[in-house]
Amino acid sequence: MSKKFLTYCMNVHKGEGIGDVMQAITDFAAPIGKEFSLFGERFGVGLRLAAKAVDELTTNPFLLQALLQLMRSNRLFAFTMNAFPFGTFHGVQVKDEVYRPAWDMEERLEYTKRSANILAQLLPDNVEYGSISTSPANFKAWNEPHAKAIENYIAAAKHLQGVEEKYGKRIVLCIEAEPGCYPETTPELIDFFKQLREAGLTPELERYLGICFDTAHQSVEFENLAAAVRELTSNGIFIGKVQLSAAMVLPDTAEGRAILAQYNESTYLHQTVQRTADGAINRADDIPQALEFASQEGAELRVHFHVPLYITPTGLLGSTAEELKSAAFAEALAASGCQHFECETYTWEVWNSCSGAAIDIKEGLLGELRWARENCFSKVIENE
Repeated sequence: MSKKFLTYCMNVHKGEGIGDVMQAITDFAAPIGKEFSLFGERFGVGLRLAAKAVDELTTNPFLLQALLQLMRSNRLFAFTMNAFPFGTFHGVQVKDEVYRPAWDMEERLEYTKRSANILAQLLPDNVEYGSISTSPANFKAWNEPHAKAIENYIAAAKHLQGVEEKYGKRIVLCIEAEPGCYPETTPELIDFFKQLREAGLTPELERYLGICFDTAHQSVEFENLAAAVRELTSNGIFIGKVQLSAAMVLPDTAEGRAILAQYNESTYLHQTVQRTADGAINRADDIPQALEFASQEGAELRVHFHVPLYITPTGLLGSTAEELKSAAFAEALAASGCQHFECETYTWEVWNSCSGAAIDIKEGLLGELRWARENCFSKVIENE
Protein backbone atom coordinates (compact mmCIF):
# COMPACT_ATOMS: atom_id res chain seq x y z
CA MET A 1 0.00 0.00 0.00
CA SER A 2 1.52 3.32 -1.07
CA LYS A 3 1.65 6.19 1.40
CA LYS A 4 -0.81 8.97 0.64
CA PHE A 5 -0.57 12.56 1.85
CA LEU A 6 -3.15 15.27 2.50
CA THR A 7 -2.21 18.93 2.91
CA TYR A 8 -3.28 22.45 2.01
CA CYS A 9 -1.75 24.63 -0.68
CA MET A 10 0.31 27.54 0.60
CA ASN A 11 -0.74 29.71 -2.35
CA VAL A 12 -3.33 31.01 0.12
CA HIS A 13 -0.65 33.09 1.85
CA LYS A 14 0.60 36.47 0.68
CA GLY A 15 4.20 37.18 -0.24
CA GLU A 16 6.56 36.24 -3.05
CA GLY A 17 10.00 36.03 -1.39
CA ILE A 18 11.47 33.16 0.60
CA GLY A 19 11.21 35.26 3.77
CA ASP A 20 7.45 35.43 3.23
CA VAL A 21 7.30 31.67 2.71
CA MET A 22 9.24 30.97 5.90
CA GLN A 23 7.02 33.36 7.85
CA ALA A 24 3.92 31.57 6.54
CA ILE A 25 5.41 28.24 7.61
CA THR A 26 5.99 29.60 11.12
CA ASP A 27 2.61 31.34 11.45
CA PHE A 28 0.37 28.85 9.65
CA ALA A 29 1.82 25.56 8.38
CA ALA A 30 3.57 24.66 11.63
CA PRO A 31 0.59 25.15 13.99
CA ILE A 32 -1.80 23.63 11.46
CA GLY A 33 0.46 20.62 11.03
CA LYS A 34 0.77 20.17 14.79
CA GLU A 35 -3.00 20.15 15.21
CA PHE A 36 -3.95 18.21 12.09
CA SER A 37 -1.30 15.50 11.77
CA LEU A 38 -2.09 12.14 13.35
CA PHE A 39 -0.16 10.42 16.14
CA GLY A 40 2.65 12.96 16.08
CA GLU A 41 3.55 12.22 12.47
CA ARG A 42 5.30 14.90 10.46
CA PHE A 43 2.95 17.03 8.37
CA GLY A 44 3.58 17.36 4.64
CA VAL A 45 3.29 20.90 3.31
CA GLY A 46 2.11 22.05 -0.10
CA LEU A 47 4.71 24.71 -0.86
CA ARG A 48 3.99 27.62 -3.16
CA LEU A 49 7.18 29.22 -4.41
CA ALA A 50 6.87 32.27 -6.65
CA ALA A 51 9.67 33.08 -9.10
CA LYS A 52 11.24 35.49 -6.60
CA ALA A 53 11.53 32.78 -3.92
CA VAL A 54 12.83 30.26 -6.45
CA ASP A 55 15.53 32.69 -7.57
CA GLU A 56 16.55 33.39 -3.96
CA LEU A 57 16.80 29.69 -3.11
CA THR A 58 18.71 28.93 -6.31
CA THR A 59 21.32 31.65 -5.85
CA ASN A 60 21.76 31.22 -2.09
CA PRO A 61 22.15 27.60 -0.94
CA PHE A 62 22.21 28.73 2.68
CA LEU A 63 18.58 29.83 2.32
CA LEU A 64 17.61 26.38 1.09
CA GLN A 65 19.26 24.82 4.13
CA ALA A 66 17.49 27.33 6.37
CA LEU A 67 14.14 26.40 4.81
CA LEU A 68 14.86 22.71 5.27
CA GLN A 69 15.89 23.24 8.88
CA LEU A 70 12.79 25.32 9.61
CA MET A 71 10.57 22.54 8.34
CA ARG A 72 12.45 19.83 10.23
CA SER A 73 12.32 21.78 13.48
CA ASN A 74 8.53 22.04 13.09
CA ARG A 75 8.08 18.38 12.08
CA LEU A 76 7.18 19.34 8.53
CA PHE A 77 8.33 18.09 5.14
CA ALA A 78 7.68 19.08 1.54
CA PHE A 79 6.20 16.60 -0.92
CA THR A 80 4.38 18.86 -3.38
CA MET A 81 4.74 22.35 -4.79
CA ASN A 82 2.52 24.82 -6.61
CA ALA A 83 4.50 26.46 -9.43
CA PHE A 84 1.42 27.77 -11.26
CA PRO A 85 1.31 31.47 -10.20
CA PHE A 86 4.64 32.97 -11.26
CA GLY A 87 4.32 36.31 -9.49
CA THR A 88 2.06 38.17 -7.08
CA PHE A 89 -1.12 36.23 -6.35
CA HIS A 90 -2.91 38.26 -3.68
CA GLY A 91 -3.95 41.87 -3.21
CA VAL A 92 -3.59 42.92 -6.87
CA GLN A 93 -5.57 42.28 -10.04
CA VAL A 94 -4.43 38.87 -11.24
CA LYS A 95 -7.09 37.77 -13.77
CA ASP A 96 -5.54 36.14 -16.90
CA GLU A 97 -2.03 37.31 -15.94
CA VAL A 98 -1.89 34.21 -13.74
CA TYR A 99 -1.16 32.23 -16.93
CA ARG A 100 1.88 34.36 -17.80
CA PRO A 101 4.58 33.60 -18.56
CA ALA A 102 2.83 30.94 -20.61
CA TRP A 103 4.35 27.58 -21.48
CA ASP A 104 5.53 28.84 -24.87
CA MET A 105 8.00 31.11 -23.03
CA GLU A 106 11.46 30.11 -21.82
CA GLU A 107 10.84 32.01 -18.59
CA ARG A 108 8.15 29.51 -17.59
CA LEU A 109 10.35 26.55 -18.46
CA GLU A 110 13.35 27.85 -16.49
CA TYR A 111 11.19 28.70 -13.46
CA THR A 112 9.80 25.16 -13.50
CA LYS A 113 13.24 23.56 -13.82
CA ARG A 114 14.51 25.54 -10.84
CA SER A 115 11.41 24.66 -8.83
CA ALA A 116 12.03 20.97 -9.50
CA ASN A 117 15.66 21.26 -8.42
CA ILE A 118 14.51 22.76 -5.12
CA LEU A 119 11.79 20.20 -4.44
CA ALA A 120 14.20 17.35 -5.17
CA GLN A 121 16.47 18.64 -2.41
CA LEU A 122 13.58 19.03 0.05
CA LEU A 123 11.80 15.74 -0.68
CA PRO A 124 12.42 13.05 1.98
CA ASP A 125 13.97 9.77 0.85
CA ASN A 126 10.94 7.73 1.92
CA VAL A 127 8.44 9.66 -0.24
CA GLU A 128 7.89 7.88 -3.56
CA TYR A 129 7.67 11.01 -5.73
CA GLY A 130 7.32 14.76 -5.54
CA SER A 131 4.73 16.69 -7.53
CA ILE A 132 4.67 20.17 -9.03
CA SER A 133 1.39 21.62 -10.30
CA THR A 134 1.68 23.98 -13.24
CA SER A 135 -0.42 26.00 -15.66
CA PRO A 136 -2.10 24.66 -18.82
CA ALA A 137 -0.65 25.40 -22.25
CA ASN A 138 -2.44 28.70 -22.79
CA PHE A 139 -5.52 30.83 -22.20
CA LYS A 140 -7.94 30.30 -25.08
CA ALA A 141 -8.90 33.97 -25.40
CA TRP A 142 -5.32 34.76 -26.39
CA ASN A 143 -5.82 32.60 -29.49
CA GLU A 144 -2.18 31.51 -29.50
CA PRO A 145 -0.75 28.24 -30.90
CA HIS A 146 0.59 25.75 -28.40
CA ALA A 147 3.26 23.91 -30.40
CA LYS A 148 6.05 25.66 -28.49
CA ALA A 149 4.31 24.88 -25.22
CA ILE A 150 4.36 21.17 -26.11
CA GLU A 151 8.05 21.43 -26.88
CA ASN A 152 8.70 23.07 -23.51
CA TYR A 153 6.68 20.53 -21.52
CA ILE A 154 8.80 17.78 -23.08
CA ALA A 155 11.96 19.76 -22.30
CA ALA A 156 10.77 19.98 -18.68
CA ALA A 157 10.25 16.20 -18.59
CA LYS A 158 13.79 15.68 -19.87
CA HIS A 159 15.09 17.98 -17.14
CA LEU A 160 13.17 15.99 -14.52
CA GLN A 161 14.75 12.82 -15.83
CA GLY A 162 18.10 14.46 -15.12
CA VAL A 163 16.92 15.54 -11.68
CA GLU A 164 16.21 11.93 -10.76
CA GLU A 165 19.62 10.88 -12.03
CA LYS A 166 21.30 13.60 -9.95
CA TYR A 167 19.27 13.55 -6.73
CA GLY A 168 17.61 10.13 -6.82
CA LYS A 169 14.20 11.80 -6.53
CA ARG A 170 11.37 11.47 -9.02
CA ILE A 171 9.56 14.76 -9.54
CA VAL A 172 6.33 14.73 -11.58
CA LEU A 173 5.23 17.90 -13.37
CA CYS A 174 1.43 17.99 -13.18
CA ILE A 175 -0.45 20.02 -15.80
CA GLU A 176 -3.57 21.60 -14.35
CA ALA A 177 -6.57 21.93 -16.65
CA GLU A 178 -8.54 25.10 -16.05
CA PRO A 179 -11.79 26.58 -17.43
CA GLY A 180 -11.16 28.94 -20.32
CA CYS A 181 -7.75 27.42 -21.04
CA TYR A 182 -6.31 24.69 -23.23
CA PRO A 183 -6.68 22.05 -22.04
CA GLU A 184 -9.74 22.55 -19.84
CA THR A 185 -11.86 19.39 -20.14
CA THR A 186 -10.97 15.73 -19.73
CA PRO A 187 -11.30 15.06 -23.51
CA GLU A 188 -8.95 18.00 -24.16
CA LEU A 189 -6.45 16.63 -21.62
CA ILE A 190 -6.49 13.28 -23.39
CA ASP A 191 -6.06 14.98 -26.76
CA PHE A 192 -3.21 17.11 -25.38
CA PHE A 193 -1.31 14.09 -24.11
CA LYS A 194 -1.80 12.47 -27.50
CA GLN A 195 -0.12 15.51 -29.05
CA LEU A 196 2.68 15.37 -26.48
CA ARG A 197 3.32 11.71 -27.29
CA GLU A 198 3.31 12.36 -31.01
CA ALA A 199 5.80 15.22 -30.46
CA GLY A 200 8.30 13.03 -28.61
CA LEU A 201 7.04 12.35 -25.09
CA THR A 202 8.32 8.79 -24.77
CA PRO A 203 7.10 6.34 -22.10
CA GLU A 204 10.38 6.93 -20.26
CA LEU A 205 9.80 10.69 -20.21
CA GLU A 206 6.11 10.38 -19.36
CA ARG A 207 7.23 9.06 -15.99
CA TYR A 208 7.82 12.74 -15.18
CA LEU A 209 4.70 14.32 -16.69
CA GLY A 210 1.14 13.94 -15.46
CA ILE A 211 -1.80 16.05 -14.44
CA CYS A 212 -3.09 17.91 -11.43
CA PHE A 213 -6.79 17.06 -11.14
CA ASP A 214 -8.58 20.07 -9.66
CA THR A 215 -12.06 19.00 -8.62
CA ALA A 216 -13.54 22.51 -8.77
CA HIS A 217 -12.29 23.03 -12.32
CA GLN A 218 -13.76 19.78 -13.61
CA SER A 219 -17.02 20.34 -11.74
CA VAL A 220 -17.34 23.77 -13.39
CA GLU A 221 -17.23 21.85 -16.68
CA PHE A 222 -20.16 19.69 -15.45
CA GLU A 223 -17.95 16.59 -15.59
CA ASN A 224 -18.58 13.48 -13.53
CA LEU A 225 -15.47 13.35 -11.36
CA ALA A 226 -15.28 9.56 -11.08
CA ALA A 227 -15.78 9.06 -14.81
CA ALA A 228 -13.15 11.71 -15.59
CA VAL A 229 -10.54 10.04 -13.36
CA ARG A 230 -11.28 6.62 -14.86
CA GLU A 231 -11.02 7.99 -18.39
CA LEU A 232 -7.69 9.69 -17.72
CA THR A 233 -6.28 6.58 -16.08
CA SER A 234 -7.48 4.31 -18.89
CA ASN A 235 -5.62 6.54 -21.34
CA GLY A 236 -2.38 6.07 -19.43
CA ILE A 237 -2.31 9.60 -17.98
CA PHE A 238 -0.91 9.72 -14.46
CA ILE A 239 -2.78 11.84 -11.94
CA GLY A 240 0.14 12.98 -9.82
CA LYS A 241 -1.84 15.33 -7.64
CA VAL A 242 -5.49 16.00 -6.77
CA GLN A 243 -6.55 19.44 -5.61
CA LEU A 244 -9.68 19.14 -3.51
CA SER A 245 -11.78 22.23 -4.03
CA ALA A 246 -15.39 23.22 -4.63
CA ALA A 247 -16.99 25.53 -7.19
CA MET A 248 -19.98 27.81 -6.84
CA VAL A 249 -23.39 26.65 -8.13
CA LEU A 250 -26.39 28.88 -8.86
CA PRO A 251 -29.68 28.52 -10.71
CA ASP A 252 -29.71 30.73 -13.81
CA THR A 253 -32.60 32.87 -12.66
CA ALA A 254 -32.90 36.58 -12.01
CA GLU A 255 -32.30 35.88 -8.31
CA GLY A 256 -29.35 33.61 -9.08
CA ARG A 257 -27.75 36.20 -11.33
CA ALA A 258 -28.19 38.87 -8.65
CA ILE A 259 -26.21 36.68 -6.25
CA LEU A 260 -23.60 35.99 -8.92
CA ALA A 261 -23.12 39.73 -9.42
CA GLN A 262 -22.20 40.06 -5.72
CA TYR A 263 -19.18 37.81 -6.35
CA ASN A 264 -17.85 39.87 -9.27
CA GLU A 265 -14.56 40.97 -7.73
CA SER A 266 -11.44 42.38 -9.36
CA THR A 267 -8.67 39.99 -8.29
CA TYR A 268 -9.24 36.65 -10.02
CA LEU A 269 -10.93 35.31 -13.11
CA HIS A 270 -14.20 33.55 -12.28
CA GLN A 271 -14.90 31.51 -15.39
CA THR A 272 -18.57 30.56 -15.54
CA VAL A 273 -20.27 27.73 -17.41
CA GLN A 274 -23.99 27.66 -18.15
CA ARG A 275 -25.72 24.33 -18.78
CA THR A 276 -29.19 24.63 -20.21
CA ALA A 277 -32.10 22.30 -19.51
CA ASP A 278 -31.41 20.45 -22.78
CA GLY A 279 -27.71 19.99 -21.91
CA ALA A 280 -26.19 22.74 -24.07
CA ILE A 281 -23.02 24.32 -22.68
CA ASN A 282 -22.11 28.02 -22.82
CA ARG A 283 -18.89 29.45 -21.39
CA ALA A 284 -17.75 32.87 -20.15
CA ASP A 285 -14.24 33.85 -19.04
CA ASP A 286 -15.51 35.95 -16.13
CA ILE A 287 -18.67 36.93 -14.28
CA PRO A 288 -19.49 40.11 -16.28
CA GLN A 289 -19.67 38.05 -19.49
CA ALA A 290 -21.71 35.34 -17.74
CA LEU A 291 -24.28 37.92 -16.69
CA GLU A 292 -24.87 38.54 -20.40
CA PHE A 293 -25.80 34.91 -21.14
CA ALA A 294 -29.16 34.53 -22.87
CA SER A 295 -31.72 33.62 -20.25
CA GLN A 296 -32.53 29.89 -20.30
CA GLU A 297 -35.32 28.44 -18.19
CA GLY A 298 -34.02 25.59 -16.06
CA ALA A 299 -30.34 26.41 -16.68
CA GLU A 300 -27.62 26.11 -14.06
CA LEU A 301 -24.48 28.17 -13.57
CA ARG A 302 -21.19 26.83 -12.24
CA VAL A 303 -18.54 29.35 -11.31
CA HIS A 304 -14.79 29.13 -10.79
CA PHE A 305 -15.02 30.79 -7.40
CA HIS A 306 -13.69 28.43 -4.75
CA VAL A 307 -16.19 27.89 -1.94
CA PRO A 308 -14.64 26.58 1.31
CA LEU A 309 -15.20 22.82 1.36
CA TYR A 310 -16.86 22.61 4.76
CA ILE A 311 -19.30 25.47 4.17
CA THR A 312 -22.86 24.68 3.14
CA PRO A 313 -24.10 27.90 1.50
CA THR A 314 -27.67 28.91 2.23
CA GLY A 315 -30.48 29.91 -0.08
CA LEU A 316 -29.89 29.70 -3.82
CA LEU A 317 -26.10 29.62 -3.57
CA GLY A 318 -24.69 26.10 -3.75
CA SER A 319 -21.37 24.28 -3.91
CA THR A 320 -19.99 21.24 -5.71
CA ALA A 321 -18.38 19.91 -2.51
CA GLU A 322 -20.90 17.06 -2.27
CA GLU A 323 -19.42 15.56 -5.46
CA LEU A 324 -16.19 14.85 -3.55
CA LYS A 325 -18.07 12.50 -1.21
CA SER A 326 -18.89 10.04 -4.00
CA ALA A 327 -17.87 6.44 -3.34
CA ALA A 328 -17.25 6.00 -7.06
CA PHE A 329 -14.88 8.98 -7.04
CA ALA A 330 -12.92 7.52 -4.12
CA GLU A 331 -12.69 4.15 -5.88
CA ALA A 332 -11.45 5.79 -9.09
CA LEU A 333 -8.83 7.82 -7.22
CA ALA A 334 -7.60 4.76 -5.33
CA ALA A 335 -7.20 2.89 -8.62
CA SER A 336 -5.39 5.82 -10.25
CA GLY A 337 -2.30 5.52 -8.06
CA CYS A 338 -2.38 9.18 -7.03
CA GLN A 339 -0.68 9.78 -3.67
CA HIS A 340 -0.88 13.56 -3.30
CA PHE A 341 -4.03 15.37 -2.16
CA GLU A 342 -4.23 19.08 -1.44
CA CYS A 343 -6.99 21.43 -0.30
CA GLU A 344 -6.68 24.41 -2.63
CA THR A 345 -9.17 27.08 -1.64
CA TYR A 346 -7.14 30.26 -2.18
CA THR A 347 -10.10 32.66 -2.22
CA TRP A 348 -10.48 33.23 1.53
CA GLU A 349 -10.11 37.01 1.37
CA VAL A 350 -12.43 37.52 -1.59
CA TRP A 351 -14.87 34.96 -0.18
CA ASN A 352 -15.06 36.92 3.07
CA SER A 353 -15.48 40.25 1.31
CA CYS A 354 -18.09 39.04 -1.18
CA SER A 355 -20.11 36.78 1.12
CA GLY A 356 -19.92 38.93 4.24
CA ALA A 357 -18.23 36.12 6.19
CA ALA A 358 -15.37 36.68 8.63
CA ILE A 359 -13.53 33.36 8.53
CA ASP A 360 -10.18 33.21 10.29
CA ILE A 361 -7.72 31.80 7.76
CA LYS A 362 -6.08 29.32 10.14
CA GLU A 363 -9.40 27.93 11.35
CA GLY A 364 -10.66 27.86 7.78
CA LEU A 365 -7.69 25.81 6.60
CA LEU A 366 -8.10 23.36 9.48
CA GLY A 367 -11.81 23.11 8.72
CA GLU A 368 -11.08 22.21 5.11
CA LEU A 369 -8.46 19.63 6.02
CA ARG A 370 -10.78 17.92 8.49
CA TRP A 371 -13.64 17.93 5.97
CA ALA A 372 -11.43 16.57 3.19
CA ARG A 373 -10.01 13.81 5.39
CA GLU A 374 -13.42 12.68 6.58
CA ASN A 375 -15.37 12.98 3.34
CA CYS A 376 -12.87 12.06 0.62
CA PHE A 377 -9.29 11.23 1.62
CA SER A 378 -10.18 8.49 4.12
CA LYS A 379 -12.46 6.86 1.55
CA VAL A 380 -9.63 6.76 -1.00
CA ILE A 381 -7.40 4.99 1.51
CA GLU A 382 -10.17 2.51 2.38
CA ASN A 383 -10.48 1.61 -1.32
CA GLU A 384 -6.80 0.71 -1.79
